[in-house]
Parts: sequence; C-alpha cells; structure tokens
Amino acid sequence: MKKMKKRMIALLLGTVLLLCLFTGCASKNQTPQTEQSAQTNEHAKTDGADLAEKEETPVALRLVMFGDLSPRREEYFKTDFHDAVLRDLNIDLTVEFLPWSSKDVLQTMLITGEKIAVNNTVAFTDWAQKGLCAEIPMDLIEENCPNLLAMRGQYGFSGCTFNDNIYIIPFGNKAYSGTGEFYTVREDILDEIGIKASDITTIDQLLECFEAVKNAYPGMRVYMGGDAGGTDPTNTLLGHEFIGQVTTTSRKNGVYVNEQEDNDIVYNYYESELFKKCSQFNALLIEKGYALPDHFTDPGQGLADWNAGNCFARYGVAGQIIEASFISAIPNAKITRIKIGDRPGVIDRDYDWGMSISAADAEHVEDWLRLFDWMYKDQQTYDFLIYGVEGKDYERDANGNIQKLSTDVFWEDWFLMAKCYMTYDPSISQDKIDMYEHTDDGAIMSKLAGFAFDSAPVSTEMDMLAAAISEYMEPIYRGIVDYDENYDNAIAELKKAGLDTIIAEYQAQFSEFYHENH
Repeated sequence: MKKMKKRMIALLLGTVLLLCLFTGCASKNQTPQTEQSAQTNEHAKTDGADLAEKEETPVALRLVMFGDLSPRREEYFKTDFHDAVLRDLNIDLTVEFLPWSSKDVLQTMLITGEKIAVNNTVAFTDWAQKGLCAEIPMDLIEENCPNLLAMRGQYGFSGCTFNDNIYIIPFGNKAYSGTGEFYTVREDILDEIGIKASDITTIDQLLECFEAVKNAYPGMRVYMGGDAGGTDPTNTLLGHEFIGQVTTTSRKNGVYVNEQEDNDIVYNYYESELFKKCSQFNALLIEKGYALPDHFTDPGQGLADWNAGNCFARYGVAGQIIEASFISAIPNAKITRIKIGDRPGVIDRDYDWGMSISAADAEHVEDWLRLFDWMYKDQQTYDFLIYGVEGKDYERDANGNIQKLSTDVFWEDWFLMAKCYMTYDPSISQDKIDMYEHTDDGAIMSKLAGFAFDSAPVSTEMDMLAAAISEYMEPIYRGIVDYDENYDNAIAELKKAGLDTIIAEYQAQFSEFYHENH
C-alpha cells in the first residue's frame, strides 16, 4: 500500500509539473536575474513538501560518488545539502566520496549487496551486464523526472541502456561532440603572428602554424597532447585527413569503426593505414619540436604549461572555450579552437556521467528518481548545487553574474552542466558562447554510443595484448622508434598475444549490439 500510495502521489505531482514545465529550464528565460539574485538558498518549500508531510519517517538513501573532499565540501554535503534534501523530499541522504581510482571498490560494494546509488557510465563499467544495477523503467522516469527530462531536451537514453533496459540516469545537457576533434589554441598568439583560426583547415596549414609559433616563441611548448592511455586527437584528426573517414578508435582493443559507413564493420587498427599515419605524424611532432618528449608520458606537465600560459595548443573538448579560470590566470589571453576538415562532429555519449542504483536498492528507484529530478527543478536549486550557499559560498552582482566567495567544489559543474541553467563568466565573449552552444549542430551519434565491450571471454588475451602494445606498439605510435624498422616485429608480437582473437570477439559483440539498435 505504501508503494502504491507513493506512486499515486508521484503521478499527481508529475502531472502538475508537466503542466508547469516552464518552472524547469524555461524559467531561466522568464525570471529576471535581479529577481533571482534577491532569492536565497534557504529553499522555500517545494512540491515535495506535501509528500514530506504525509510520510513522517524519512527515506534513508546512500550515495557514493567519485571525488575529493575539502573541509567545506564535506560540511556542505553533511549539512546544507543534506538538510535541503530532507526538507524538500523527506529523504535522509548520506553522501560519501571515493577516489577516482576506486572503481573496483565500488564494484565490490555492489556485489556484496550494499544499498547505494553510484556514479556510472555504460563505457566505464560492465556493472549492468553483471546484474549489479537496478533496471530503471521508462514509465517511472516519466512519472518522477519531468524537470530532468525537460533539461535533457533532445537527448535520450541511448547511451544508458543494456539489452534495451535503462540502468543509468544521465545528468547534464551541454555540447557533447568534439572530444578529441578540436585543438584549443591561444587566439592572442595567432593574432600576433597574423593567422586566423578559421583559416587553418588542413594538416599542412596546422603544421605551418605550429612552425610560426615555434619561431615567434622559441621557449614555449607548441602543443600538449593527450594522456598515456590514448586520449589524443591524432586518430580522429588523421582519420579524416588521410583516409577521408570519421573514425572512433580504441587503441586498447586494437579496433576502430568508420562512423560514415552504415555498417557494423570493426577494423583492425594496428594493421591499418590510419595507425601508420598516426605514428608518423607523432614522430614528426617530436622531430620538429612542436611536441616535447613528455608529450605522452607526462600530460600533467603539459597541462601545467598550458595553465601557466606557456603552451600554444592543446587537444580540445567543446567546453574549454568557455572556461573562465584560464582567462582569469592569464588576463590578456584569448582562446579559440581549430578543427581540421569539415567532417561532422561525433557524439559518442550524450552525457558525461550519470547515476546507477544498486540492484540491492531497487525498492527505492522512485525515491532516487525524485532526488535526481529535484536537482534540476529550477535555477535556484541548480546554483545551490554548483556554487553552494548564497551569501556564504557565492553571491550575484547587480547584473546576475556569479561571484564566488569560496574556491571549494560542491557538485562538479561538468557533471551537472545544463545549458538552460548555465551562467557564463562575464570574461567569456558572446562569440565564444555562441561557438560553444552550437558545437553539436550537424553532429552525428557514434555507432558505438551505448556499447560496452565485455572482455571476460578474452580476459587472458587482453592482458597479454596490453603488455605487448605497451612494449612494442606504443613506442612506434608515440614516434619514439621508427615505424618501418620496428613494425613487422611489433605486429607479430600483438598477434601472438591474441590480437585477432580479441578483434573477432569485439566484432561479434558489436554486431549483435549494432543490429539490435540500428
């Protein structure tokens, strides 16, 4: 009876909210900033208050997330956030944080039946395949999450499903294409050397630009690359320039797909012309001095140089051009982005991260959905989550701009970021805001969106392949050793480790996924 009672209340609330959708994302455009700035984060009672009055005993929930704790962040989640959720939703929520390296710890918690909700993406784990996550029926999402659905807009749940069931509630609505497709560059330096970013559309033009920057700023790092695990734009960049394809590549598994082809073909990356061209391109960057020897091995130093204003270009994502921290640190700097070619952007996942509910806590799916929906109910709540308590952690000026009084992180802005609620720093020019907000125009959804490779059938081969790639192929890819002199031996070692077996297994799994979803 209690569950039926909750379902009826949630349905009534959902009906009222659907009739008032402008109280969600649309409210940002209707409520003047001056009026919003007069509001406080004391949080007037919301739609959930009626439910709280009807249920005297709070629902106890436990949320476990990745991240670091500062004293103020810990205080915020134990007091300010906890009290707001308890007051508005009658949920007694405990929030815990684990280091980002604790995926195995979380999996153990799920296996042992702990009742929790956790950070998750389909690509990050195979928890759904293992039955560790509760199924989240679409009818419950529609009943309990009108604000979240309004915020999500055109984005659905294609990247959050397994076997046609939803196991993750995605958060955020922002520009999702472009990861690894852009170069973020110092526009002020381009101005000084007389080059327009929009004129750089080919590899040759990019290299000419790098050479001009090196000559004008001999002590500056020209380009910082990705990390040692494969986050690098080279594959996408050269996949277009040299073989006329939009490619999505996994160096770890040795595969790539052609996003322009309407098929389920998985290609052998390490035996492709694409791998050869990438290796030769990286070698050229090192030879010319555009990339330093630590280009792959120490990405942290490259990032430090960028943040210090001692780097011209970095591999990019869409949101970098609206980051105010860089401009604040280097007041005279301007940043923009370069994209080689005219290929459409590729969206491999239409959310950064979401929340999964443990299978052991399936009885509280609706309570979790109420919480997730509450987080996107209005501008005031969104600001409370991102910036903290108004008057203590932040304030708004007369123009409605956010002035942070605290450097602490509360809810990660990249995790919750929703275009309809975003307040841009006044240092960000309107042309950069427009560039960011139109990033996804014409973008295509990757064929791999929502696909998670189950490596269990080839776990032994995967371990052997990882070791072989590290020893034989990574030095070639990074341009440390010559491609022609070392490739034949390297590919033989990869095949000995089981490359062909892994690709065959990947092909079988992806073909099944592709034909079920396309």
